[in-house]
Amino acid sequence: MGIYLLYIVITFLAYNGILGDHRAYRLRSGRVVQRDRIIFSWIAGTLLWAIFAFRDISVGSDTINYYYRYINIQKPSLSLVGIAGQELGYDMLQYLCRSIGMGWQVYLAVVSAIIIAPMVLLFHRYSVNIWASFFLYVTIGLINVNMSAIRQSLAVAMVVMSIISIFDKQYIGLVVYVLIGSLFHYSAIFALLLAFIPLYRCKSKLHLTYLLLVPFIARIAGDIFLGSILSLMPTRYMDFYTDEQIMNPLLEAVWISLLLFLYFTHRVNGKVKFIDFRFYLLVVLFVASVELSYSVYLASRLSYYFELAVMVAIPNAILKYKDKTTRMIISVGVYSLCLAFLIVSSLGSDTLAIYDYKFFWQ
Repeated sequence: MGIYLLYIVITFLAYNGILGDHRAYRLRSGRVVQRDRIIFSWIAGTLLWAIFAFRDISVGSDTINYYYRYINIQKPSLSLVGIAGQELGYDMLQYLCRSIGMGWQVYLAVVSAIIIAPMVLLFHRYSVNIWASFFLYVTIGLINVNMSAIRQSLAVAMVVMSIISIFDKQYIGLVVYVLIGSLFHYSAIFALLLAFIPLYRCKSKLHLTYLLLVPFIARIAGDIFLGSILSLMPTRYMDFYTDEQIMNPLLEAVWISLLLFLYFTHRVNGKVKFIDFRFYLLVVLFVASVELSYSVYLASRLSYYFELAVMVAIPNAILKYKDKTTRMIISVGVYSLCLAFLIVSSLGSDTLAIYDYKFFWQ
């Protein structure tokens, strides 16, 4: 766990050294501020990339399997291509890199860059506190999945690009990125549902309440929501419908607490901005997917596509509190909760096994 705490400290010092408190909460406030935000994004992203790229094959429960799969890759059969068939994107990527003589560590560096770059872009463009977004990512975010499930992490990266595309009203980009993502992991195809986001506007704060109920409805009525949809999935995924989902109750409590925090913040702090509502909607979809996974295991895979929205929504929500003392108390409370989760979870037996970190040369 030491490597992650070190990353948090180094990026915190860099953030305050480069931006400073007087610039930390401005997205569009001049060329100098934008330059400094880019510099910090590059630093934080590059350090995170190094942690990903130089890790040993023992870091992440699936990494060693990906390693053996890579060194033994055979030319994929194009006859298996199909939206409901074998996802060939990852095998094609492996075969291409292997055929040009790329070793495992170089290949890992390449896929790590693909996984991390869209996240850095998302944080840079939409988070008022980029460091806080990276902090949340390392403590309670996708880092566990990204360092273990490489194939789906590539799909998640494409969906993140599709989210950015839909925010820019680039519907073609949405479709292209989602289709590419589905070549890595079939579940990414459901991200086409993101197309409805620009159509849903917050006309009153009562809409926030309606959306807050969605995760709880998903928990109760999961079988009804996705049971019929799963019949369209490839045969190898059908077991996901019957497998019992084992969820870390502490993490679930964190997700629900953060969603309730977002709800309360937007209810009591004036008009809900358009971009804030979009991220609130994505967080609702994320928590709903988590709750739905109790009934349908595949939904846990869907949740990964929306999880980074939490890392943007929380820092942005904290800024809505105008009083500096109140904002400081809330920041310390929220970030202490997340840091406590990182420490507690590292003490147990995490199934994704990223806490016993070591570099490949160790």
